[in-house]
Amino acid sequence: MNDETLLQRQLDEIDALLATFPESGAASFTPAEQSVLEASRRRLGSSALACYQSQLSGSVSLLDVQLEGSPVGLHYTLPHDYPDCAPRIQVHCAAGRHAHERLTHAVQQAVQQNSGTECLLLVVDALQEEAVKLQQDAQDHADAESIASQEQLDLNSRPVQLGRRSIWFHHIKSLTKRKHILAWGKELKLGGYSKPGYPGVIICEGAEEDAAEFVHRLRELRWKAMAVRGEEQLPLQEGECLDSARRFSSRHITELDEGGMSELASICKTADLEQLFLTAMKITK
Repeated sequence: MNDETLLQRQLDEIDALLATFPESGAASFTPAEQSVLEASRRRLGSSALACYQSQLSGSVSLLDVQLEGSPVGLHYTLPHDYPDCAPRIQVHCAAGRHAHERLTHAVQQAVQQNSGTECLLLVVDALQEEAVKLQQDAQDHADAESIASQEQLDLNSRPVQLGRRSIWFHHIKSLTKRKHILAWGKELKLGGYSKPGYPGVIICEGAEEDAAEFVHRLRELRWKAMAVRGEEQLPLQEGECLDSARRFSSRHITELDEGGMSELASICKTADLEQLFLTAMKITK
């Protein structure tokens, strides 16, 4: 394959990478890398191509994933013969050695399995999939360590208010965010439902302080738009336990299908929480 064809394929793949990760800071280049990229576009089809030696390179950051509080990403360099030969990939993550080794292994496997063809998007997918697994493993470990102390805390403290929230989102699509919603709902013992897709809606209830903490954590994530459109605080009567005041029977958040808005409306109506649902949708009845 001639140099011009190889360069065209490399530029096309970088354009696909930019289109797949349009968020600011996701797919990025240093000033020097940006200069090489622009020069490569100009030299394509020109007589100067044969003597051009610089290699295309750049970085991709997973904006929705962190490990031990550190961002996850990779840096790639495309040799002149790429995709006939493998790209050079370096994983960037300040988490522990075990996490770095797992991420690197996943990336190397993706490169090997797609030898001889464009593979940057597949490599980034492999990195993200392994990072999400590591994130979930860490959460599971933390949950296991804290369960005994949390159960004791529940025995020693009685929430004085039941809190409910109806939360609207422009969309809930990220698998990482959806996992956070379910994991945090379970951790905080919030009963309710999450409807992902466009728009996204969460209706939940539990101890007021836990409902407030849930909203706080959600706000720490990156959303195109999020709004708490309805909330209720109900003081418990003397001798009344929290569970007896709940309208939802579960103590965790259940995810519905993306097309489950009607199902969510029906569930809320049955639980006598229709107004909370209508508030989330800005519907007056």
